[in-house]
Amino acid sequence: MADEACAMFGHGLQRLFVLPNAIDIERIRDNGRASVAPPCDAPYIVSVARLDEIQKDHRTLLRAYARLIRDESIAAHLVIVGDDGAFRGELEALARELGIAARVHFMGYRNNPHALVAGAQLQVLSSRYEGMPMVLLEALGLGKPAIASDCPTGPREILGDGRYGTLFAIGAVG
Repeated sequence: MADEACAMFGHGLQRLFVLPNAIDIERIRDNGRASVAPPCDAPYIVSVARLDEIQKDHRTLLRAYARLIRDESIAAHLVIVGDDGAFRGELEALARELGIAARVHFMGYRNNPHALVAGAQLQVLSSRYEGMPMVLLEALGLGKPAIASDCPTGPREILGDGRYGTLFAIGAVG
């Protein structure tokens, strides 16, 4: 973020420093232990992000998931948790078009997404841009593997340049 600020405002900024987001790991882990009905009868991959295609790029996520099903024959379903926004209908239609609708579960907003993340095989974030994506911090706090787009800020830093999770190019399907 400091590099972004310098690029936007030049080097005339004085005393620039970054304060990373803080998370309450114990609260997240307590939330993760909450009893919640499983979203499907299969193992699942989870994405926690509002349905905002300008930023979050679920279209790429759905296309990549369809390719995984076709090429890798994976058993895991895809669970998408987040405020529905204006794009849910479009994303549901895309899932039908791709032939994956029966395996994609749109859960809407959840006050406690941590319980669903705790039950997942892994967390995926497909954003075009981020600041400091809390969902990656929370997934790691729950001990979940994470996969994220290598957008300009956040995921690379959180995932230690790929040491703590997998990074992929923005918009990459395969």
